[in-house]
Amino acid sequence: MAAGAWLSGIAVFLLLCCPACSCHGFSFFNPAAGSRRRSYLQGEEVYAVVAPMATRVNTLPVDYYALPSCKPQQGARPVAHHLGELLLSDGTQTSPYRFRINVNESLFLCTTDPLTARDVSLLLWRKFHHYAVHMVLDDLPLLSLDLDYSFKLMRGYFLSHMRVYPVDWVYVINHLKFRILLHELPASGGEGNEGKTPASSATRYEIVGFEVVPCSDRAPRPAELGMYHSIDPPGCRWDLDAFAKAESGERLTFTYEVEYLISNVSWSSRWDRYYVKTKPASARAVSVLTSLSMLLILAALSSVKLSRWTPRDLITRLFRGASDNESMLLRREEEGIREWKLIAGDVFRAPGFAKLLCVAVGTGAEIGMVALICIVLAALGFNYPAPRGILLTWVLLLYLFFGFIGGYVGVWLWGSVTGNYRGWRSVCYWMAASWPGVILSLAGLLNLVYWGKGSSFASATVASYLCLLALWACVLLPSTCCGGFLAAKRKPVHSPVETNAVPRKMPPRQLRSWLLIFAVAYLPFSCILGELFLILHSICHGWYYSSPMFLLAATLLLATACGLTSVLITYNRINAGDWKWWWKSLLVPGFTGIYVFLYAIKYLVFNLRGFVSEASLSITVYVLCSLIAALAVMLASASVGFLTSFCFIRFLYASSKL
Repeated sequence: MAAGAWLSGIAVFLLLCCPACSCHGFSFFNPAAGSRRRSYLQGEEVYAVVAPMATRVNTLPVDYYALPSCKPQQGARPVAHHLGELLLSDGTQTSPYRFRINVNESLFLCTTDPLTARDVSLLLWRKFHHYAVHMVLDDLPLLSLDLDYSFKLMRGYFLSHMRVYPVDWVYVINHLKFRILLHELPASGGEGNEGKTPASSATRYEIVGFEVVPCSDRAPRPAELGMYHSIDPPGCRWDLDAFAKAESGERLTFTYEVEYLISNVSWSSRWDRYYVKTKPASARAVSVLTSLSMLLILAALSSVKLSRWTPRDLITRLFRGASDNESMLLRREEEGIREWKLIAGDVFRAPGFAKLLCVAVGTGAEIGMVALICIVLAALGFNYPAPRGILLTWVLLLYLFFGFIGGYVGVWLWGSVTGNYRGWRSVCYWMAASWPGVILSLAGLLNLVYWGKGSSFASATVASYLCLLALWACVLLPSTCCGGFLAAKRKPVHSPVETNAVPRKMPPRQLRSWLLIFAVAYLPFSCILGELFLILHSICHGWYYSSPMFLLAATLLLATACGLTSVLITYNRINAGDWKWWWKSLLVPGFTGIYVFLYAIKYLVFNLRGFVSEASLSITVYVLCSLIAALAVMLASASVGFLTSFCFIRFLYASSKL
C-alpha cells in the first residue's frame, strides 16, 4: 500500500514538473525559471516587472496599481515562474516600463484620470508610512539613493518626497530617470535567450545594473501624446513650484527616460551591491573560532563530568591495557555509580506522550536535513538570489521528499520506545500533518492580517492553499508513509535493560535544575548569534545574505553543541536519580529556538525601534514570521540533541555490567 502511494506521488510530482503543464511561464517546480543567463541585441525590447509597494522594513506590501499609475497596453498581468513565487503571493505584475537595449530615450507614458479625494488621501497615507515602489529588470531589483534618510543605496524608490513641507501635501514621483549598466559580450561569444548562437555576429549585452533617480515634474504635456512617444527630458529641478502636487481634480502625467552605460561588471558580480554589508572575513572567522573554542571547553567539561560517573567496567573496555596508575585514576565515587545503577530498571520506561515525542523528533530530523542541504548547496555556489521565492521553492521541494527521512526516524523511535511497531501508521499520519498544519495555521493568521489591511499578498491564497493541499496528499504523505513502512519492516530495537514492573519513586523537583538547563541551553545559541544578526538585518532591510560558508560552519557548531549539552544534562539527571530523561533531553537543545525568538524580539525593539512607531501593524507580521523560524530551529535542534542522548544512553547501559 505504501509503495503504491509512493509511486502515485512520484507520478503526480512528475506531472507537476512537466513543462507542458506549465501555463503563462509558470512551473510548479522549476527552480531555474527566470534565473538563466540572458543577453540582448542592440534595440531589443525588455520590460520591467513591478512588485507591490512595501514599507522600509518590507512588511505589509500593497498593490502598486491601487494608486494612480499607468498600466501596460495589454493590461497588468501577474508574473510567477515557480511555486515559491505563487506561495509568496507577492503580487508581482507586468509594468509599462519598456527598455530598448542600448538606446537612450525619453518617453511619455500616460496621463491619469482626475484624482479623487480618496486618491489624494491614499497617497498621503502611503507617504506618511514610507512606502517604496519596487521594480525588477532581468531579475535585478531596482536601486536608488535614499535622499530622505541614510543617503545610501536602497531597494526601490519612495513614492513621494518625505521631507517636503507642508506635511499635508503630496508631491508625487511621476518622472523616473533610469540608468542601466550593460556588460558588452564579444561579438561571437553571446548566446540568445533560447541558448542558441544567433546567426548574426552582432554585439550582445548583459544587464548588470538597474538604477533610478526619481523626481517630480509638473510641466504640461501635449494632449495628443501617446504611450512611448518621445519627449524632451524634464530638468527635474529641486523646486517646490516645479513639483507635481496631488490635488483633487488634477491629472498626473507619468514619463521616464533611460540612459545606458557600458560597465566592466561581469554577470557573476552583478549581485555584489545587493548583498548585506558584513564584517571583514577575518573578523567573522574570529567569531567562528571563538564559538569553536567555547565548544571545545564544553566538550572538555563534558568529558570530565562523564569520566567521573562512568562505570569502571565500561572504562576498562574502552581503555584496555591501561596501567595500574591509570586504573586508579578511573576509580570514582561509588555512591554516584550506585544511584546510576538503581534506576537502570526505569531509565528505558516509555515516556509520557510517547507518540508526540516520536513525531517531534522525526519532524525535527526532517527539518534539520532540509536546512543542512540548503546551506550546503548555498556554500557550493547554488545561492543565486533570483528569482524571488527560489529559496522557498527549494525548501518545499526538499521537505516534500525528505518526508521519507522523517517517517523513518519517527517510526524507528516509536519501535524503540514501545518495543513494537503497532500503530506506526498513526505516527506517520501525525508526522505528515503536524508541522504543515502549524505552518498553514500561522500563515493563515498572517494572511488575515494582510487581508484586513487590503494587502496584495492576500490575492492568490486560494490557489496557494489548493496547491499545497495537493502536494501534501500526493507527495508528502506517501513519502512519509514509505519511510515509516521501511522502518516498520526492521526488527524492533529492544532496550538493553529490562524495565521494572513498578516505577521507582522520582526525586523531588528542584528549580535549580531547570535554571541550569535554561542556562546551558544558551551555549548552542551563542554559536549562531553572529549569523542570526546578519540574517535578520538582511531580511528586514531588503538585502541578500551572502556568507553561506560561515553559516555552514555556525550550523555544524550548533549541531555539535546541541548534542553535547543534551548528553551533559541527561547524564547529570540520571545520576541524580531522575529516570524521566526523555523530554528533558529534547527540551534542552530545543531552548535554542526560544532564544532565537527572544533575540528576534530584541532586534525588533532595539534595532528597528524607529520602524515600530511608523508601521505598528507590521509588528504582527514580524512576530509571526519570527515564531515560524524559531519553531523550525527548536525542532531541528531538539531532534539532534535527543538522538545524541538516546544513542549515548543505550550505549552506556548496553556496555555496562549492572
